Amino acid sequence: MESLLSIQYAESIPHERTCSMHQDEKAKICWGRLKSGEPCANKAVSTGTLNEVPTCGVHRRLPRKSASCVAQLPCGFQCRRTCVFQVHGFQLCSLHPDTSTTCYFMKIPIELRQRIYGYLLPTKPIPARKSNSGPVPLVWLEILRANRQIHEEGIQLLYGTGPFVVEICKDGLSMCHSPAVRQTYKPPPRFVGPPGGIGHHALQDYQMQLMLLEQQNKKRLMMERAQREANGGSSRQVRIQAPSVNGLMSSPPPLTPENFNKIRSFVVEIIFDDAQLRGSQIANYYNPNEPLAPDVLERAIFDYCDHLHKLVGRLQLQQLTRLHVKIRFGGIYAKWDDAAVAARFLLQPLRRLRNVSQADVLSITMQSLGKDELDIVPSLLKYIHFWSLDLQSTRPPDHFPVFEAYWQLEDMVNNLRSHYKLDMRSEQLQDYLHGARVAREANDQATFGVIWNQIVNIHMDYLNHQKAFQTNMAMTIDRINGLLMREQE
Repeated sequence: MESLLSIQYAESIPHERTCSMHQDEKAKICWGRLKSGEPCANKAVSTGTLNEVPTCGVHRRLPRKSASCVAQLPCGFQCRRTCVFQVHGFQLCSLHPDTSTTCYFMKIPIELRQRIYGYLLPTKPIPARKSNSGPVPLVWLEILRANRQIHEEGIQLLYGTGPFVVEICKDGLSMCHSPAVRQTYKPPPRFVGPPGGIGHHALQDYQMQLMLLEQQNKKRLMMERAQREANGGSSRQVRIQAPSVNGLMSSPPPLTPENFNKIRSFVVEIIFDDAQLRGSQIANYYNPNEPLAPDVLERAIFDYCDHLHKLVGRLQLQQLTRLHVKIRFGGIYAKWDDAAVAARFLLQPLRRLRNVSQADVLSITMQSLGKDELDIVPSLLKYIHFWSLDLQSTRPPDHFPVFEAYWQLEDMVNNLRSHYKLDMRSEQLQDYLHGARVAREANDQATFGVIWNQIVNIHMDYLNHQKAFQTNMAMTIDRINGLLMREQE
């Protein structure tokens, strides 16, 4: 009976009072710090205030909230020593500053973690530009910096479910609070020459380099052909692959291609505004109430089509669940039927997309000078219906040779213009390129062929002119060398 009572008495005593690992400090030391940064060595004085660390008489005016150390001891219980409360972190005393603690957040089911991420990450569409008006939504993106697993789970929810707004304007594409960036096609590197040497035989050296480069290319092609024939292939299969239109657009900054590929929902906002189109003009030389010239308006709408084609080429590389489109015409058209024709023209490039679960046009608005905003979606309901069916369809989109050839032509013309620089042919090439854009949208292969021949003729005329110039320069160099050699003799 006495042994049973002794066992019950021992169990009633707290573990901290019986375990040697939980013996409190015999003398409580002040938690304050000196001006030199070293801890205070004075004995603490009891202030009678709860939830505050003990301090001496010198540091009594510096109250600090106390906490209990949560470090796990070998006996199986927590340390429970007094320590300074840490706002963001685990409560650890001076004896266990480096003790690793368990994060119970990673032990709960992934479904509950996803719900928690939903409260911390943005739920509304990510705007393309930063707005200075309206309340700022409360988001805590810092959760993505906790560790690698939380980062991977968080970005899957952020990019996989949240819609992202892509704004298309005159200057290019804008996304995630970044300025508009014009997307350009980056061709493979080319051989540049001739070198800027000063010797008398610079022309002959340059021609020799071209000859050696051509011989190396022929040798490489012959080796590839021999290897293909040795493997049982046909030598007639040698063909240079032209870059696909999908490579025309780099990912809009500041997203990396990996994160951009994870986005499944987009809102494309097309802003066709009068102020943007007149931005390149000088305010003193035009009347704001006067409509834009037809050629300026035509080139502008084709610029927008180029931006859309490059965006579509990039979106074709990933699976989309939702695509919404908004179009706003600001002070461009005076009649709604003209705006309706332009809206159909701007929606046409998006019809190359396929397997989009939800595709819809949210709004198409126009605003004339001195008038209220007008919604013209009701007049395009039939077109929008078939437009949505095309985007939801599983059949592959049609491929036209003119469409694929245009991007190669654009690359060629841009290189020719940079080579010609201030030559008069530069502006002429730009006019031909715009004509090729018109033929591209109309799938007019005959007109495109005529423009292609004209551009080739311009290039050949330039090469002939350069050849005649090089010949004359070589003859002049030889004559001067002959005169100098004769004088030395």
